[in-house]
Amino acid sequence: MQTEGVFEMTKVGTQGTSPRFRLSVCAAADIYEYAHRGVTHILSIDTPGFTTPTPDWFSGVHKHLSFDDVLSRQDARAFNAKEPTTADIREVLQYGRECLIESRAEPIHLLIHCRYGASRSPAAAYAILCLCLGESREVQAKNLLLRIWPEAVPNILVVAYADKLLRRRGKMVQVIQALYDQLNEEMKEA
Repeated sequence: MQTEGVFEMTKVGTQGTSPRFRLSVCAAADIYEYAHRGVTHILSIDTPGFTTPTPDWFSGVHKHLSFDDVLSRQDARAFNAKEPTTADIREVLQYGRECLIESRAEPIHLLIHCRYGASRSPAAAYAILCLCLGESREVQAKNLLLRIWPEAVPNILVVAYADKLLRRRGKMVQVIQALYDQLNEEMKEA
């Protein structure tokens, strides 16, 4: 289910502030909840063999990527799954960069989804938040992601590729690994 959290980068001017770049995350089944929320761009991270149809209410740019939700190359081989590649994550970052640049001229609302909205799309959103916020703000990016989408458990393999591409020297992976560790501890205590 969609939450009220939306990341917004604002532009400050003489008229006050106005949202310029908004980011939302959801599951594929929840896309239609965004029909009247000003979405201008969609990033679909599809399961191989399935392409999310462009919603009938949407007339903006709809980018599709396709890879399975695996956490390692070994998992991909073991489950005969398609792992994300550096090229896939480069496309995620490029699309985020394009949206950010476009937001200088007009407001942009990027909706990122995958099948369940739990792992791949939050990882892509985290990567884009790290891109937007800049170096040394990886914890802030994680906190924003969890405010946008509290159910997020970003795919660590996607994060590792983004970390390398953004030259964060493992900082992004460390932040998400700490989140995994925290969630594991909470599950032990429950």
